[in-house]
Amino acid sequence: MGIKKRIKKSVKTVGVAIGKKNPTFRKWMRRKLIDHRKSIYEDAIERNEVNEKSIVFESFMGRQYACSPRAIFEYMATHPEYEDYKFIWAFKKAAVKQELLDEMLEEYPLLAKAEIVKYGTQRYYDAYASSKYFITNSRLPEQITMRPEQVFVQCWHGTPLKRLGYDIIMEGDNAMNTHEELTEKYDQDSVRYTYMVSPSAFVTEKYRSAFNLAKNNPNCEIIELGYPRNDALFKPTEEQMA
Repeated sequence: MGIKKRIKKSVKTVGVAIGKKNPTFRKWMRRKLIDHRKSIYEDAIERNEVNEKSIVFESFMGRQYACSPRAIFEYMATHPEYEDYKFIWAFKKAAVKQELLDEMLEEYPLLAKAEIVKYGTQRYYDAYASSKYFITNSRLPEQITMRPEQVFVQCWHGTPLKRLGYDIIMEGDNAMNTHEELTEKYDQDSVRYTYMVSPSAFVTEKYRSAFNLAKNNPNCEIIELGYPRNDALFKPTEEQMA
């Protein structure tokens, strides 16, 4: 029986009538799930050594093959100096439904050079526990902790014309999204960054404030050289233009 079913059964057993939308219950459930997933990841760390030439790519929490992680992967997958590297991509749906994976591989044949893992599974945790590099454009699950020798490249995914993280001004009363809860998510993620990729001085400034880098991770190096996903706009090939 999965942990969700066990928790729900225990709640019913003691006769506590709490709806799924109840904020207190949802927070408790989320904490239980996170604790369970942390134990799974700790086991993965115990079982795996770090492969110096293994890289995990993830875009929008496994929802897409896109953005700067895709651009970096496609560059590495087509340059001989990275032939001996192990590439891993995490997806939510494509890794489960064979027809979706087949369609993706047909449209993006370079993905055949990568191992495809399902987001949130044991293999997903093993991939992160054993890879030297993490490359993503969004937050990673908080149970994924950094080993001293690992490198986290946070590419992010746009220009923050809206407020993010610590810069958000909260209005109203939402028990599931208080300012403290919101910033906690940014704290948990930003403390792990080795590098952040920035397209401009404006974005660099917003990174520092939104992620509270001065406090959370003063050693994070911001690479202000542009988003890798935009490189193709400057020297497009005939195929890309078509």
